[in-house]
Amino acid sequence: MKEQIIGLIKQLGPVVPNELTGKLGKDSFIVSALLSELIKEGLVFISSKKIGSSSVYYLKGQEDAMRKRLLPELKIPEKKTLEFFEKNKLMLRDNLEPQQRFVVDGLSDFITKMTLKINGEDKIFYKHYSIPSEVIYDELKKMNDKPKLKPQKTSTVQESLFLVKKEKPEKKSKKAKQAVPAEVKPEEPYVKVDDASDKFFQEKGLTITKTDVVKKNSEFNFTARTNYTLPQFYFVKYFKKNSLNEADISRAHTQAQTNKMPCLIITTGAVSKNAEKLLISLGNLVNIVKL
Repeated sequence: MKEQIIGLIKQLGPVVPNELTGKLGKDSFIVSALLSELIKEGLVFISSKKIGSSSVYYLKGQEDAMRKRLLPELKIPEKKTLEFFEKNKLMLRDNLEPQQRFVVDGLSDFITKMTLKINGEDKIFYKHYSIPSEVIYDELKKMNDKPKLKPQKTSTVQESLFLVKKEKPEKKSKKAKQAVPAEVKPEEPYVKVDDASDKFFQEKGLTITKTDVVKKNSEFNFTARTNYTLPQFYFVKYFKKNSLNEADISRAHTQAQTNKMPCLIITTGAVSKNAEKLLISLGNLVNIVKL
């Protein structure tokens, strides 16, 4: 049966499980179990991104076909982030915009996360899949062999991408005052909701300045800011429920607009089809992250 599955994937290209069940005439749970075994054996690979509720299964050498099949499933913010990496190829995580950080971790089929040692410090980079890892490590070795790090125009991967962007100290001015939403002053003590959301905020480098319990154990509002000299504030809606509907997305968007902040939704649940359509229409106005 395993040989039949491999043969079908060779013939059909990257597939979702229900395409195999029809060809094999077997129950879906049997096919899923066999696919899991093939993955453990390293004979079949699985995508992170899904088509509906199903991942895509493919063989070694079918990576491009897998990505081609997943492309239509990407939401507008994901497509824009992918286009950004198609142009820039390699980026230091610290140099990404906050919204790009939220999106990029969900694009592991297209963008690879790497930890590289720069001047003795571990730094997180993201690279477009089209750049061989060997090229990056070769360039890194050249950089570490030099007494000073300077961008080289002839370099395949510009060395300037490896440099950590240092922010200039803010000049004090009596006239210039930073515009901060009134509702986030003064900052309130951070109230931890659960481990999942706490880990998310830490990984994304966000500081919580306000927490509101909308529905006990199921819905929370946060005001979060980036830890930059000039911070960016976000309205974060956390849904702890099995599924999100169109009304949930609309409510989060409206509240963010009222607070004049970008909207970020984090959730433990699935997104309904109508909610997905609304997210597509809203574009960059609302970003959603599955915990």
